[in-house]
Amino acid sequence: MTTSQRPTPQPTDLPQLPNSVLNAYQNDLETVNGHGHHPRSTPSPPGQPPSPPRSRGLGKNQSPRRSLRTKFTLFSIALGVLPVLGVGIIAFGLGSRTISNQTLTTEKNSAINFADKFQIFLRDRVSDARLLSQNPALINAQQRQNSSQLVATLDRYVTAYEAYDSAALIATDGRGTVVAQSQGRPLPNNILQNHQYFKSAIETGQALVTVEPTLSLPDRPVGVFVAAPVRDSVSNRIVGVLRLRIPLDRLDFFVANYAGNGRNYLLVDRQGTVFVSSLADLINQPASKAFANFAQIQATGQPTVALETLRTNRTPQVLATAPVKAGNWQVALATDQEVAFASTRQLFWIFLIGIGVTAVGVGVIAAYFAQRGTKRILETTAAVEKMGQGDLRTRVAVAGDDEITGLGVNINEMAAQIAELLDTTEAARRQQSEEAERAKQLRDITLRLATYTEEQEVLQTAVTAIRQAMKTDRVIVYEFDADYVGTVVAESVDLAWPAALETRIDDPCFRQNWIEAYSQGRIQATPDILNAGLTPCHLKQLSPLKVRANLVAPIIVEQKLVALLIAHECSGPRAWQQSEIDFFGQLATQIGLVVERLNFLKQTEVARQEAEGLARQQQQRTESIQSQLINLLSEVEAASQGDLTVRADITAGEIGTVADIFNSLIESLREVVIQVKDSTAQVNQALGEDETAMRQLADDSLRQAKKINRMLGAVEEMSRSIQSVADTANQAAEVARKASETAQTSGSTMDDTVQSILSLRETVAETAKKVKRLGESSQQISKVISLINQIALQTNLLAINASIEAARAGEEGRGFAVVAEEVGELAARSAAATKEIEQIVEAIQQETNEVVMAMETGTSQVVTGTQLVEEAKKNLEEIVTVSQAIDELVQSISQTTVSQTRTSTTVNTLMKDIAKVSEGMSDTSRQISESLEGTVAVAQKLQASVDTFTVREDS
Repeated sequence: MTTSQRPTPQPTDLPQLPNSVLNAYQNDLETVNGHGHHPRSTPSPPGQPPSPPRSRGLGKNQSPRRSLRTKFTLFSIALGVLPVLGVGIIAFGLGSRTISNQTLTTEKNSAINFADKFQIFLRDRVSDARLLSQNPALINAQQRQNSSQLVATLDRYVTAYEAYDSAALIATDGRGTVVAQSQGRPLPNNILQNHQYFKSAIETGQALVTVEPTLSLPDRPVGVFVAAPVRDSVSNRIVGVLRLRIPLDRLDFFVANYAGNGRNYLLVDRQGTVFVSSLADLINQPASKAFANFAQIQATGQPTVALETLRTNRTPQVLATAPVKAGNWQVALATDQEVAFASTRQLFWIFLIGIGVTAVGVGVIAAYFAQRGTKRILETTAAVEKMGQGDLRTRVAVAGDDEITGLGVNINEMAAQIAELLDTTEAARRQQSEEAERAKQLRDITLRLATYTEEQEVLQTAVTAIRQAMKTDRVIVYEFDADYVGTVVAESVDLAWPAALETRIDDPCFRQNWIEAYSQGRIQATPDILNAGLTPCHLKQLSPLKVRANLVAPIIVEQKLVALLIAHECSGPRAWQQSEIDFFGQLATQIGLVVERLNFLKQTEVARQEAEGLARQQQQRTESIQSQLINLLSEVEAASQGDLTVRADITAGEIGTVADIFNSLIESLREVVIQVKDSTAQVNQALGEDETAMRQLADDSLRQAKKINRMLGAVEEMSRSIQSVADTANQAAEVARKASETAQTSGSTMDDTVQSILSLRETVAETAKKVKRLGESSQQISKVISLINQIALQTNLLAINASIEAARAGEEGRGFAVVAEEVGELAARSAAATKEIEQIVEAIQQETNEVVMAMETGTSQVVTGTQLVEEAKKNLEEIVTVSQAIDELVQSISQTTVSQTRTSTTVNTLMKDIAKVSEGMSDTSRQISESLEGTVAVAQKLQASVDTFTVREDS
């Protein structure tokens, strides 16, 4: 962020000048601007004629004229020649260094290109050998016996590929037997197995290329050999080595393009020996013989370029090398430094000639302008004469700090005073016109904004109108959230510039430094952001929007900074006028007032709608509960006379929850009475007590529902009192007192409910004890079954032994064997039946345990229900206290509608608390019902399982 600009001075009223003076001044301005000069002036007081110029003439003394000419000439020559000379020296140094680096890079790239092409050439040769080694004529054992076919195959290959002069298949019999070869000089046996390519191909099992002496020739010339193992198509065993020879003259043809014009090439093998070179005396010689550091260069395994000396002729060279990975070789290009750096010498002569020509030209031009400079005295004299004759449009060009300059300043003071008066008068007239236009625009924009009812429409209309009024490139509204992270919510921008709408900008610099300032009404005007000392983070945010100048004003709503109104000038810097700044700030203030008015209207409408909706909801809720209570009472009336078959319809809401609980309790009691009555008299008696307790609980629930109905009626009265405000305040107080009395009555009902639940707890405990004793009896049955199972196992074992003895007896014991098998099957069926009985007993024991656990859980839930009812009683006591407070609060409703709304909210909260307490009671009753249902289900399973045994007769 930047500090605000210093406000421009306000215009003052000045006398109107005659039209003749204005026309003369306009002509003078055209003359001066045509020459490109801007005279310096000191204004005279308004209403006074221009002061006469102060004379600083030199008279007839000509020595200053000659001194000025000499100084001007020498200074011009030095000013022109010395910078050119310095720039030339620096440019030559930088240029020569750049050219040298480019030359070295070019040589290095040439070596890399050379190595890449040679690498491709060798890779193709290896591929040739690999493909030929897989030819059926070579890998098939039967076809290998046909020597004429092998020779024909090798001849065709050598003829088709001109890179080779010989091809042969060498057997791996340890003697280097030549199985077949192409046409040419016959290859001897017992020699070729000594070649490195032969050994490496067998060891690695891969195709490869080597450089080594040709052992089969008398003079053993160096050659390039490509070899690949030949594997039998059936056994996949290496049965031979295919050998292809590339003569060095074929390589010379390949690399010849890299020689000439002071450049030589070298191909060096892995031992550092040159095997191909344009320098014939280096072939078969170590490369270090030519270049002292070649061994170290080759050891790096990387492309390099260096300045070296060729030892054979002591000439400086540019040595560029690159590795060839196919054979672990090295390629090198050696270029004479005179050839490589020829462009540097050419650059030197170009700079030397250019500086010389420039120095001569500057000297001539300086002498010419020196003579022209002495003419100013004559021109000044002529101008004074014209002014003396009354021609005030005459101007003297002013430059430098000599005597002529002082004379020219005095001569131009008269015209400068007139220019100052005209400028001031025109500025005052223009500013007054702009202020009138701004006032009209402010009024029109404010009236237009007041017609909208949506904040977004207000903001969008504002930015569009402001951009048109101020003639700027972009106007945006930058809105803040609670953390002062801004988003562009409205924008008007020229099509030539990028849009910023909906852009989210997190500016930590703004949060830390400028929130307080803008909250106090700060207006920021920045004519040029590049020269305003903005922080880097601020410039980074403005850069994508192409902003060069901006104007920022705060939008304050309800004494809080909510947004910034920002104008952007993107085409270039802009000097914001004070009238524009004031106009912009007034618009931001008006926008804040309009938004504040809209917010107030929206809040008023929302409050009105909420109050009406709350009243309608309370009325509907009360009517619904009343209807549901009437239906519920009519449906369950028979239950009070002992009819457990009645069912209540389940509806939505709290009454539906009570009906669901009632149905669950009646169903549980009915099942307990029907099922447990057949098992034992004690369980039947306990379930009968449960029925009585649940019926009592249902009656209590009905009474509580009636009381809640009366409380909801009080709430309905309160809702109607909110609509009629002060007229029904006394009725609302009466309803609050009735609610207090109802809550007190509900407390006694809660006490009765607690006593019923405690009775139910004792009944469940007695039932649990009887079920435990039944589980102990089932364990005794399990022991008897275990004994029967052991007898069955012994019987099965005897049957097996009998079968074995019958098998030993042969035909005589066959009948006995049949009997033994039947006994074994009978023992197996007995064991299976015993095991099934054992599983049933285990199921009985498990279900008995589940019954015990379910009853214990029911006991725990009864305790929990008792606690919840106690808490409900406490809540009802709190309701009594709160209702008394409501009575006091309602007394103040007639004073203000705001107090009525708050009191209604408090009553609504208390009713919600009552609903929560009722829900807690319903949940507790539902849990008790579920526990009883589980007890009945387990007892039914237990009874069904026990009926499968005749326990009383066995005992």
